[in-house]
Amino acid sequence: MHHKEDDLQFLVGQTIDMAEKHQGLNPFGTFDSYETTGHVPEGPGILYRVQKSMQHMCLRMTPVANIKESYECYQENKHLFPNLNKGEVHELTPLEFFATEYSDVADVICDTLSNQRFTLYEDRFDAISDTSINW
Repeated sequence: MHHKEDDLQFLVGQTIDMAEKHQGLNPFGTFDSYETTGHVPEGPGILYRVQKSMQHMCLRMTPVANIKESYECYQENKHLFPNLNKGEVHELTPLEFFATEYSDVADVICDTLSNQRFTLYEDRFDAISDTSINW
């Protein structure tokens, strides 16, 4: 029989292992693009594009083991990265990258944020159940 306690214990164990593995190191990088830096770094990270519409934006991203290799591969073989090409071409920003120290950090970021829609102008939307100052 499968218990939730076993799952929780497993997740806590993974978290402790990752914390010990990465202790004292900054796993986060910076958001950059080839246009702003003039180069593409090597190492793990995320390739991403932002899809913008009138009301929302959506992050189209994929974790990669080597940003430079994957960036070059994308330039020649866009079909190998279907998630980066979802949406209308005029809605997508150019390809950008986010470097991380570790590939597992890139995986967690992508699992959390990829394909999520975010409202651009949240203050323009009022809900009846909203008791904020806008209402």
